[in-house]
Amino acid sequence: MLILITCSKESDAGSDAYASSASQNTYTPPTTTTTTTTVTQYTLAVTAAEGGGVSSTGGTYDDGTSVSITATPNEGYEFAGWNGTDMSSSTITIVLTANTTIEALFNQVQTTTTVTQFTLAVSASNGGTVSTEGGDFEEGTEVTITATANTGYRFTGWEGSDSTSESLTVTLNSDQTYQALFELIPIYTLSVTASAEGGTVSTEGGDFEEGTEVTITATANTGYRFTGWEGSDSTSESLTITLNSDQTYQALFELIPASVYTISVTAQGSANYILTGDDANGSVSGNDPSVSLKVGDTLNFSVNAQGHPFYLIKTSNGGVGSDNVIDGVSNNGAVSATVSWTPNEAGTYYYICEYHPSMLGTITVTE
Repeated sequence: MLILITCSKESDAGSDAYASSASQNTYTPPTTTTTTTTVTQYTLAVTAAEGGGVSSTGGTYDDGTSVSITATPNEGYEFAGWNGTDMSSSTITIVLTANTTIEALFNQVQTTTTVTQFTLAVSASNGGTVSTEGGDFEEGTEVTITATANTGYRFTGWEGSDSTSESLTVTLNSDQTYQALFELIPIYTLSVTASAEGGTVSTEGGDFEEGTEVTITATANTGYRFTGWEGSDSTSESLTITLNSDQTYQALFELIPASVYTISVTAQGSANYILTGDDANGSVSGNDPSVSLKVGDTLNFSVNAQGHPFYLIKTSNGGVGSDNVIDGVSNNGAVSATVSWTPNEAGTYYYICEYHPSMLGTITVTE
């Protein structure tokens, strides 16, 4: 088939259009458009003041995010509110629409302790003092009070307590009143004497406070002996008494009966005296034996020793001079007579022959 195409001026436009269309007849793929969406984020900062803590310290969140936060007080504190928001609950929910800063606030709990106090009143009666006059004390306080008596007085007890101790410890659980009580100590008179000439006593007595202990000792003079006490059944020379009344005592003594001893004296040549008789220890016999007696006893030597004067002397080697012979001896130096002596002082003495010093014996005198 033959196609004849003719050109005319009127068809130039269509021809051009066709040519143009033919020259542009290529495939163009569809265009894809990418849309970018921007998300806004905000910062939440959460802190806690002194006295507590928070469940979250915050962070970065998308716009509109809800965040719950709980404030928890420490012991001794209480939740007080929030700094940065008007919400007052300890648990709040924040919707993030802007950067936000909040702080949990706490107050220390004010504890009120009620202290109960009681009054202690302490005084002393006439005759002493107390260690404290008392005062106001918290319930349960222990207070020790001590009572001290003045000179001449004694503590007798407490008004307000059954205690008889000078030191009183009380526990304050109510108002309490105590008074220390004292009394004048009674004075009693002790009179002590000794019977005439027989001895002495260690004290004559005096005035003493009630309850005082006094010891009296009786001492017999030479030639006397203690026999007891007038005013007491005691037979001891030492007597201890307790003054609870006026008391009178007398130490009693008696003269010790003197013993008389007789001893015969002869001479055996110029060597010894021969004695026969008795003394305080029993019998005496033999050559120049020792003789014993007590102060106040009488010793009679019946001497029959011609040529051998019999002397009683003080010291064995002092001879028979006047300064050594014993005073108060009858017929001292006799050869045929009774030489008699009553000693008044204890000691050791001697008998001796004036001409023969070996004829010597000992005389012992005791109390």
